[in-house]
Amino acid sequence: LRNRVAIRTARSLDALGATGVVLDLDGVPGERGADLVALAQTLARLIGPGRSLVVAVPPATDADPGPQAGYDLRALSRSALVLVETAPADTTRGPVVQAPLERWREVVRRSAHEAPARRLLFALPTAGIAWEAGGVRAASQAELYPRLTEAHQQLPDGAARGTASDGWATETDRSIELKLRVVHD
Repeated sequence: LRNRVAIRTARSLDALGATGVVLDLDGVPGERGADLVALAQTLARLIGPGRSLVVAVPPATDADPGPQAGYDLRALSRSALVLVETAPADTTRGPVVQAPLERWREVVRRSAHEAPARRLLFALPTAGIAWEAGGVRAASQAELYPRLTEAHQQLPDGAARGTASDGWATETDRSIELKLRVVHD
C-alpha cells in the first residue's frame, strides 16, 4: 500500500508538472511512525532530487511531547523538509492567541533539537480565531484587524486578543516579527 501511494503521488506530480508535495497526515500513532518514514523515503526516491517533499508534523513541547509520537523528525528530515505546525490544539473560548510566544519558543527549540535546523520549516499562523455560537472558525486578519488597538500591540507577545466575551484572537505584525526572530535565533 505504501508503495502504491508513493507511486501514484509521484505520477500525479509528473502529470501536473508539480515541483513538490506536502504530506500532511494527521494523528500518526507511535507504532506507525516507521511507516511514515518509509513512505517519505520511497516518495523522495521516486520524485527525484529536483522536487520538494515536505512532511507536516504536529507541534510538541517538553510539557506535551505526545503530538509527535508517530513522527520521527530526525528520520523524516533525511528525505524531506519537516513542516512543524504551530497552532495550538486548544481553541477553547478565552483570551488565547494562535501560538503564544512562549509556546512558540518551546516548539521551535524542541524541533531544532530533534532535527537539523536547515531541514525544518515552521508554519506561522497568520489567520485569526473567532468563537461563535456554533463553535470555532478561522477568521481573516482583514476581518479582525479593525478591532486592534494600540494596547494590543503592546502585549508582551505582540498578539491581539479580544476578551472572552469578544471571542476573537489574531496575530499582529509585532507578534509575527517576534516569532520570526525566535526562528532566526
